[in-house]
Amino acid sequence: MLKNGKLKLSIFVLVAFVVGMVFFAQASQTNKQIDQLSFKSALVAEKGEVAGATITSPIVTIKISSDQMQDLSFIVSGGESVLDLLQKAQAGGKITFVAKQYGFGTLIEELNGLKNSDSGKNWMYYLNDQGATVGVESLIVKGGDKVEFKFEKF
Repeated sequence: MLKNGKLKLSIFVLVAFVVGMVFFAQASQTNKQIDQLSFKSALVAEKGEVAGATITSPIVTIKISSDQMQDLSFIVSGGESVLDLLQKAQAGGKITFVAKQYGFGTLIEELNGLKNSDSGKNWMYYLNDQGATVGVESLIVKGGDKVEFKFEKF
């Protein structure tokens, strides 16, 4: 009877050891997959692509180029115009601006205290380095867009 009890105990210890090793191996594999996923995520964040597919960031940047340079970043979810983002920045106390509605669209008349002038300098804005062709209320931005306002001769 004692031998039978020792045999059962030995089998129990052996089974517990094997089960423990299986769980350890599975946990180790899961950690390795998580590490690989973290590495791939870091590469995506750095390079913006996975297997040749471009990943679009949900962030839009607005740069204000004048005597006082300023960069603003916004997380967008879709459907927001440049005017919407300017209004968010103004509501948050980051900028001040005055916009005026014309028949062809809304233009920025004043930005951070700097007004359009009769001498020909006005606020012009660009989307991804291209001159905008519509008013700020009509240009809908998407993640990855860069908007820049420049105070320059028209």
